Amino acid sequence: MRLVLLLMAAAAGPALAQAADCSEAVTQADLNECAYEGWQAADRDLNDAYAAAVAKARDYDATSSTPAAEDTLREAQRAWVAYRDPACKAQAFPLTGGAAYPMEQFGCLQRLTEQRTEMLWLFARYPE
Repeated sequence: MRLVLLLMAAAAGPALAQAADCSEAVTQADLNECAYEGWQAADRDLNDAYAAAVAKARDYDATSSTPAAEDTLREAQRAWVAYRDPACKAQAFPLTGGAAYPMEQFGCLQRLTEQRTEMLWLFARYPE
């Protein structure tokens, strides 16, 4: 899957060499690049939330007679990624071969990643 995404990003060509002004993006190449950048930002936030959730899971495990929180969280995260990637591919499928396909797929990846990030932060901060 990562190879497909890298190939899509590479297909945008020289547009990736110069950062697009996403507040004024109008060309499809710029819209695709901005969607990719949005997903990458969401993915960085997800990684922060996941690290915090793992730390919380370890805290749970340290006080449990049957530690399983960290393993369960990792299993859930793997299952979520296994869902997210094909779900976004399916959402973008009607645009396959079209110039807007990357924008649609990256936009979906961003939305689902932001939703998962929120869920992980809720777990990491429970109870506050």
